[in-house]
Amino acid sequence: KQWYQRRVRGPPIFPPTNTTQLVHSLQRGSKMKVGLIVFPNVDLLGVAGPFSVLSRVTPPLQIFLISTSDSLAPFNPTFAITPNRVFNEFRAGDIDIIVVPGGPGINDVLCNREFLSWLNAVCTKAKWVTSVCTGSLILGAAGLLKGYKATTHWASIGLLEMLKEKGLVGEVIKWTEKRPNPRYVIDGNRITSSGVSSGIDSCLSIVKTEFGIEEARSIALLIQYRSVEDEEMEFLAGSGDPSTIEKPLLEKMVEKCKDMIEKREKVLDKL
Repeated sequence: KQWYQRRVRGPPIFPPTNTTQLVHSLQRGSKMKVGLIVFPNVDLLGVAGPFSVLSRVTPPLQIFLISTSDSLAPFNPTFAITPNRVFNEFRAGDIDIIVVPGGPGINDVLCNREFLSWLNAVCTKAKWVTSVCTGSLILGAAGLLKGYKATTHWASIGLLEMLKEKGLVGEVIKWTEKRPNPRYVIDGNRITSSGVSSGIDSCLSIVKTEFGIEEARSIALLIQYRSVEDEEMEFLAGSGDPSTIEKPLLEKMVEKCKDMIEKREKVLDKL
């Protein structure tokens, strides 16, 4: 009964579809601020996963969708994401939790020196600096993983190792045939997660640390997030990690990612 009363007095379980209205509603009476970075061709789940977790925290957090450019125009025309703040509106100390997702559009972000410089500065006083999937490459390019352990999407581990060779990453935590790719890696206040769905895991970890295990479990229950090891999901057994998937399928996916990886190697080589 107490749990139910606490939840109904908190933020709505089904938030408004209008992002601006939701952000404004979250700003009232809030203390901790979240900056969720968005850009053209950002991975939708990399944004929606962390948002679905952090928007359900009690007491509410302030959540800003921050554009990497000076434009507030909607991104991804077929599934619009509309930023409500431009990055240079914030300074160090203004944001407590930084979330940097990945996606096909990160190449342009990796070349955006002004944004990377801002990201480095604003993260100096952030309580948590986190990435989802290939967002770790952005953190690395901004100099935010120097001396830190980090991971990324399994197909981009080699790209993260390129950044390590440049002194931009401390240690790359990667998968082997005997060890799965970690869902996320915590080192100090840095959290880097692997595949795009693991942004949910890393944000639930932040909620656990900041607001307690009960709050994290309550949110997991609300969004019905559970392990793929559940009996109903047996058809997915071993499919979510390169260390356990059958080799022919892994080789097929490596080939599919080849062109994208080669293009990003050229971008990172210029850093």
